[in-house]
Amino acid sequence: MIIGRILLKKLGLTASYVFVALAAASCIQPSGSGNNSGGGHSSQSSAPAVAAVQIQGLLSDGPQYNFGSVLVGNPPQFATHTFTLTNISSTPISSIFASIVGSATYSFVGGIYPGTGGNCNFSLILAPNASCSLVLQFHPTGTTAFTGQLQIAYAGSGSAQNQSRQLLGSGGNTATLVTVPASPYTFPSSPAIAGGPSGAQIFSIGNSGSVLATITNISLTGAAFFLNPAGTTCLVSGTVGSSPCTIEVDYNPANPVPATSNGTLSVSYNDGLVAHDGVGADPAPLTVAISGSSVSPADHLVFLPLVPAAQPVNPPASIPLNTNFSATVQAVDAAGVFTSYFSGTIKIVDENQSADFGAINASHNILANNTGIAMT
Repeated sequence: MIIGRILLKKLGLTASYVFVALAAASCIQPSGSGNNSGGGHSSQSSAPAVAAVQIQGLLSDGPQYNFGSVLVGNPPQFATHTFTLTNISSTPISSIFASIVGSATYSFVGGIYPGTGGNCNFSLILAPNASCSLVLQFHPTGTTAFTGQLQIAYAGSGSAQNQSRQLLGSGGNTATLVTVPASPYTFPSSPAIAGGPSGAQIFSIGNSGSVLATITNISLTGAAFFLNPAGTTCLVSGTVGSSPCTIEVDYNPANPVPATSNGTLSVSYNDGLVAHDGVGADPAPLTVAISGSSVSPADHLVFLPLVPAAQPVNPPASIPLNTNFSATVQAVDAAGVFTSYFSGTIKIVDENQSADFGAINASHNILANNTGIAMT
């Protein structure tokens, strides 16, 4: 089979190439050369041509464009993108028109083709190697995926042509800080001994949104409450994503009389769109209401039956040093009022003091394990 390429210049289709499949030589015979035994004339028509038209305009960002995740919130958020149509042929193209089908979350910027800043239009004659543009925007209305399609058509050399691009995008949540334990929080060590050891609580600060939260301020009110850097990983100007950070709050009442202490832990942050600081119309920061109560200073401490972990029934006749015991500690004030002070595991440790002069067992400390509390 003989394949020929014919440039249809004489027909005015300069930009279109047609590939013609010619019949086999045996099917095309010159006049008078037929092999009819009767001497008659035989003629054979050629096979029909099969044409493939060259694409004249090239639309950018094929076969699809993803706008990514765009926040859903107030003020409304938009993602924009500029598509270009380039004439890659040797003849002009015209009558350029585009439309968007599918989700209404996709549109031309400004609401009309070709979009604000774009210059493709129906009256434009796009010369060879020249380009024009269309500007689209994506505005998600919910936290889900949205699809659409950009369709463009134009008059090419000899016939109309069209192309399309798939449009993808999704809506995302703004950052929202949450805390564990939640508000309000009361210290479980309450009532505590005023002026005595403090209780401690670590708050885990997480983010339920789909973008990072940026912490702008951390504050704590209440004279009996203190921020402890030892257990704090949340930092001002730091971010909170899928992994939480922590804030340690210590409770150390100083009141000499029974009292209830109240305070507030506040974490201001930016959610990706607006500041959560409670200033003006801004949303409120993350807050945790905390409280604790205290009693009068203890006159002395009373230890209820000390039971070794290996002997939980009867208290031993003697207590060895450096051994863990389960015990309940009661504080007794000058009026003889008992108040729960500590319940858990303790250990008696021998420590020579500066005034012991080397005497063995001269003084002892009772340590509440895992609390950092030392009771003498």
